Amino acid sequence: MQAAVAIDRFVAAALAPDEWPRALDTISEALGATGATMVLGRTRRASVAVSNSVTGLIEEYFHLAIPDTRETRVLTRITEGFRTDYDDFTPAEMARDPYYQEFLAPHGLGYHAAATLAGGPDELILSLKRPARRGHYDGLELDQLQRALPHLRQAARTAAMAWRASFTGQLDAFTRIGIGAVLLDRRGRAVEVNEAVALGDAVDIVGGELTALLGADRIALAAAIRGALGYDMPSRTPPPSTVIIHRIAGRRPVVADVLPIAGAMQSLLAPAVVIVLLRDLDRQPMPPLELLRRTFGLTPREADLAAQLACGATLREAAVALSITELHARQRLKVVFAKTGATRQTELVMLLGRLG
Repeated sequence: MQAAVAIDRFVAAALAPDEWPRALDTISEALGATGATMVLGRTRRASVAVSNSVTGLIEEYFHLAIPDTRETRVLTRITEGFRTDYDDFTPAEMARDPYYQEFLAPHGLGYHAAATLAGGPDELILSLKRPARRGHYDGLELDQLQRALPHLRQAARTAAMAWRASFTGQLDAFTRIGIGAVLLDRRGRAVEVNEAVALGDAVDIVGGELTALLGADRIALAAAIRGALGYDMPSRTPPPSTVIIHRIAGRRPVVADVLPIAGAMQSLLAPAVVIVLLRDLDRQPMPPLELLRRTFGLTPREADLAAQLACGATLREAAVALSITELHARQRLKVVFAKTGATRQTELVMLLGRLG
């Protein structure tokens, strides 16, 4: 029962990172440990979640002058189970290792078990801290760890899928209002782009990274992205960084807002941690067709024409897009004018812009 609660809290904490300390306390208690840490890739503050029970220990760890021999020697794999001390060290090595004897021993700790929960460029590793008095993991206790591991890995997959579903909904919402959106991972690489992003004029994706095409803008955008990736203030609202990106074609610029995604960096399981919103000043969002029809009593074909014009198309361009003649489009426009109360095309575009 305790293990099942631990799994549930693991998923909840991945989505609400403030819950990580309590979740890891539950996991460590269920698996016979004093405390637990979870580390994504290299050990640094922004990539570590810690149980309440060992918070002080980990703070001391980040000021440690003694090298952590486990960091380089213990190599867990997603295809393997939990590794314990005796998989990587002999008792004699542990007895003379400064990390074990000068750092762990004064805190009453002596053993650990570690396993990879999620693979990828940066592996997610769960490490259980065990008191020296209880001895190393073996026998039935080690069997318990190995039985729990598939459930922990499934919990990690579930949490990552929940983040992806959330991101998909956000990207679709921005598409509907005509705002481009690019999701970036912890390395600053673009992992997903919505349909409203126009590449090749103001911005592009080169070598997996979002970049501006003009030199000064490229530097400014890269700096804004670095700032967002380095933001580690989960208790505060992430500050936006706005960059004006000029076009090669010389039309109106694109406004880029670079935002850390609240909670994503601390989650350790979110596939993206930064979102870049791209507002194209030459592009008007398309109002929802169903809303157009219901608001003004337009037919589906009249709503299609009105939506094309609201997006900035000329009457001729709208006619081509709808596969009708320009004369037919003009006749249809007169009916739209009558139903909306607009008298000119510019007035119609402004009206529909407010609706969108």
